[in-house]
Amino acid sequence: MPLLINSNDNVNKNSIVRSWAYYDFANSGYILSYGAFLLPAYFATVLINFGYPLAAWGTANAIATFLGVLLALLWGKTSDKYGKYKFLKWTVVLSSLGMILLGLATSFSEALVAPLFVITQAMFIASLSLSDSVLPHISQGPESYRYSGFAWGIGYIGGILSLIMVLILQKQSSEFSLSVFLSVSLFYAFFSGLALKGLKYFNTLPSSYEESVSLTRKQKTQFLLGFWIISECITVFILFFALYCSKELGLTSMQIGYMLLLIQVVAFPATVIGGRLATRGKMNTVFTSSMICMMMAFVLLLLPPSTPLVVLISILGGFSIGNSQSILRAHYARVVKPERSGTEFGFYSFVSQAAVIIGPILYGWSSDSLDSQKIPLVVLTVIIFIGFLIVSPIMRMRNTVANESV
Repeated sequence: MPLLINSNDNVNKNSIVRSWAYYDFANSGYILSYGAFLLPAYFATVLINFGYPLAAWGTANAIATFLGVLLALLWGKTSDKYGKYKFLKWTVVLSSLGMILLGLATSFSEALVAPLFVITQAMFIASLSLSDSVLPHISQGPESYRYSGFAWGIGYIGGILSLIMVLILQKQSSEFSLSVFLSVSLFYAFFSGLALKGLKYFNTLPSSYEESVSLTRKQKTQFLLGFWIISECITVFILFFALYCSKELGLTSMQIGYMLLLIQVVAFPATVIGGRLATRGKMNTVFTSSMICMMMAFVLLLLPPSTPLVVLISILGGFSIGNSQSILRAHYARVVKPERSGTEFGFYSFVSQAAVIIGPILYGWSSDSLDSQKIPLVVLTVIIFIGFLIVSPIMRMRNTVANESV
């Protein structure tokens, strides 16, 4: 029997929202422990002995992103017709399998690490798009900010637990032992399974779509362009943060791990509180503050390293990265029709990830050519400021209309 939800059935609705948040919890473990910590260092210290340059990490991400956004577009559109849950389930299952095989390859077949990462990452990107397309189905009006902030914040808890698990296992075994990689794979598989278990009937909930805050084609293009630029900068920052700290700041792998852990600890309450403030009409304030903090973090990375500076960079990064992405996701969820959310978030994924095809390659190539990552970081700071200028007018205009209708 289908699960029937009505406006008074808050227990069931809350259960479905929590299940949706579980997927952010699961995927953050993979993003932080694999994408931002283990694999960049593995490429830089292990695969470099097999002839891979620094730019190889960026190239692998670019290829994976290209395939992932194509899957997101194709499967997103198809899921609108045949069911989002079915497609989300299979992308999660295939992503889990890919992560397990990738972990095995790091110990038994290093030559397969790069191609397996490309395939797994592509599946993972498609799963993120399909998961995001659920948000318009489970929220009404401004509460999309609160749900998005809650899920993103819970995601940081997942990242913290996964990273602590990795650091403990590294101390007990070695930096790139099989147990370290498989622990992350199983973490993702288990908690994404919990998410799927509670999401079967999410499409019975009222949606967040409002005609009063819908965008014209020109406004949507401007919004997605700004979001594209912002996402490129944040993604490149995440992908190369560990390498930057190692090459430019001279931090050890353990120190980088603790720095990433501090970012997650700060980001959890900051993102949850930011989502609640946005729900109460403070969306522009939270978003603008996040962008300012991100630009400050970029600038501070150019200075000579010191313990207080590293702590400050981590705090600024923790506040800005999650809040900016969470608010942009929630804002977009309010202006797309639920019956087309798979297609719309396929385009959202394409736009937000498309620059990653170019960004990591250029960042890695320029870092190799200049023997420094500081000049590319200056360029990144300018680019994210441009993205903020592009998207801000649309955010302000739409939020003013939304607040008047609340």
